Amino acid sequence: MASALLELGDRYWALGLPAAARSALGRALAETDDAAPALRLTDIALAQGDVPGARMFAAEAAKRA
Repeated sequence: MASALLELGDRYWALGLPAAARSALGRALAETDDAAPALRLTDIALAQGDVPGARMFAAEAAKRA
């Protein structure tokens, strides 16, 4: 199910819906030990200028890698 949430998050982001993308990717992050959701959330946070959020997600991705 996490892969479906990753795809959904990517689609929301492509449609310009960052809050929906963050929500879907956050759910994917909770369901899997993979670093991919954290990396995608890092990208979204950086694109929105959320440096503390990007650091948090990058640290989580590093732990999972």
